[in-house]
Amino acid sequence: MHMTPICLSLSLLIVVVFMELGLTNPARAAEPVARIVLQPGDTQSAAAARAVQRLRQDANLTDVQFIVLGESTFNAEEIQRSGVVDYVLTARHGRQLTPDDAGAIVTLTEGGTRVFGLVSGVAPGLEEAGLEFDEVLQSYFSAGGTSNIEQMLRQLLSRSIKTGLPYQAAVAPPRAGYFEPRAETFHETFEDYLSHYQAAANIPDLLSRPMIGLATTRSGLTSGDTRYLLDIVLAFEAKGMAVLPFFNYPAHADLDWLLFDANGDPRISAIAALSFKLGVIPDQIIPALEKIGVPVVSGVRLSVDEPDVWAASEIGIGLDERSWQIGSPELAGAIAPTVVAGRVSELDPDIGVKVSITQAIPERVERWADRVSRLVRLQTMENADKKVAVMYYNYPPGKGNIGASYLNVLPDSLMEILNSLNTAGYNVGELPEAPEDLLELVRTRGSNPETAAQLQSLRQAAGADVVLLDIAQYKSWLADVPAALSSAIVDKWG
Repeated sequence: MHMTPICLSLSLLIVVVFMELGLTNPARAAEPVARIVLQPGDTQSAAAARAVQRLRQDANLTDVQFIVLGESTFNAEEIQRSGVVDYVLTARHGRQLTPDDAGAIVTLTEGGTRVFGLVSGVAPGLEEAGLEFDEVLQSYFSAGGTSNIEQMLRQLLSRSIKTGLPYQAAVAPPRAGYFEPRAETFHETFEDYLSHYQAAANIPDLLSRPMIGLATTRSGLTSGDTRYLLDIVLAFEAKGMAVLPFFNYPAHADLDWLLFDANGDPRISAIAALSFKLGVIPDQIIPALEKIGVPVVSGVRLSVDEPDVWAASEIGIGLDERSWQIGSPELAGAIAPTVVAGRVSELDPDIGVKVSITQAIPERVERWADRVSRLVRLQTMENADKKVAVMYYNYPPGKGNIGASYLNVLPDSLMEILNSLNTAGYNVGELPEAPEDLLELVRTRGSNPETAAQLQSLRQAAGADVVLLDIAQYKSWLADVPAALSSAIVDKWG
């Protein structure tokens, strides 16, 4: 049959379209020898994604299809969407596989799929439905991290489908130690960590910098979700500090060898504690921190709201995590809580599934690093050179509302504070002889005037003893505040 050029072109176009859709046998890729579906749960999703990326680059595994699923459902139809599945490995919701999932497991196993649970303690009845628990596979997943998940899948394939495929045994990180985020390596001794840190960071004056202990958790490190830690380390290094990421459990254990040198001196000048990673039992952690004797500054990694949601919220940190993110660290002695990161879901383009990762918030990380840096600097200053602001209650403005919180702040408590500062070597100027004199001094020279006329009167009465803030200085400070916050301040207060 003769075909005109137009018809020929149209036929070729149709063939190309069908080939792209995989609807013609010649263009369809060869059926894989095996399909493995991995459902790792949120905490290990980043590590699983990276493990699958590595496996897909192995020339020996190009005929194996690896599929990573999110943890929202355990649905047989979704799992079998790409075809017959040989293995399913699931840790959905951690221990939260429910009896409702039994039907899906039965459907899968009846079709020849073996379904492995990667965590123990799941709902009753699932083993009867066909869910298997393999101690070897569980040991890999329990150890966690990209390498262990990669080796877990290699080990499983080597049993029958890819006999002879090389794999390595599970390597569990130490219970306590150090973590180098550039190379993502664990270290059991300070000397080993420092050697790797120096090589990775390539900072000439590293050893002369103040060392900051970055407290985190073993489980967080083995998840493979560590990019945000490197962002934090880089921010601290940019402000002239070195960083010592460490982990331990329980929080008060192992600090003697983690944070002290052979002479019993602290290795660190401050601790930057992510969330409540230093524990919340005062009787245990406070003695340990008192022995170290350095500031502990709390960094908050949001676990519920994503950073954009938190930034737009009128209440800030949500009520469902405020107590343990803010209150609990304060019980252990951590100060100045600063939100520095939060969890987000991102589509991994290589595996086509959303993975849950922690994302640093650059402006907040910089603020946290700045706070820690200033506290470190204060440790080397003489008290007489330090500037201390003592704040007291005076709202609404006016002399009558000085100390109107109905506590014994003025004059007795404030007098006691000033005397203590004076004894410690701070420059407090000439102190009044009696508490009553201090109260009168505050009323005449240290109250917020209610009107412009009262402000002018205060200036005339106090003269040079009243320090006024220059409007240009105030505007320069306001300009350094994040735009959203400064706009809110101006909208509220003018």
